Amino acid sequence: MGCRNRIIEKLKALAPEAEFTGVDITSSMLDIARKRLGEWGKLVEADVYNMDLKETFDIAVSSGGVWVINQRGDRTDLGNHTNEIPQDIKGLTNVAKHLCQEGLLLLSIQGEHKNYQKNLPTGIVYSQEIEKIGENDEIESIEKSYFFKKDGEILAQ
Repeated sequence: MGCRNRIIEKLKALAPEAEFTGVDITSSMLDIARKRLGEWGKLVEADVYNMDLKETFDIAVSSGGVWVINQRGDRTDLGNHTNEIPQDIKGLTNVAKHLCQEGLLLLSIQGEHKNYQKNLPTGIVYSQEIEKIGENDEIESIEKSYFFKKDGEILAQ
């Protein structure tokens, strides 16, 4: 499960006989995946919190998806795209229901979020900006904003 990362293209090249189901809440991401994968695999528009795929899987992958492992210095945490622990428990429980008894949930490892900027060939500047919005001993919350700017003017956010 999961289709936001090119890891699935590598799986297709290494094991074209493998069966794959990609899940994403965003139809545009599924369109991109379909262009990359052709007719290989099945793609489903759903969210991991409420999906019912009516099948189980050997492996579920969240590579840059809803959950990741964050490493910041000597600290390793479960990172997520929500700030609601009950929602995360619901989603992880739902993914577990879609795994075979000996199934694996694989999460990517991600470094610390940082501000980033890239100049695109068209004169447009892509950037991501990180703002810390809360922290205690157990949880750090950030807000990540994405921008496309040209001549200092925001084109999209």
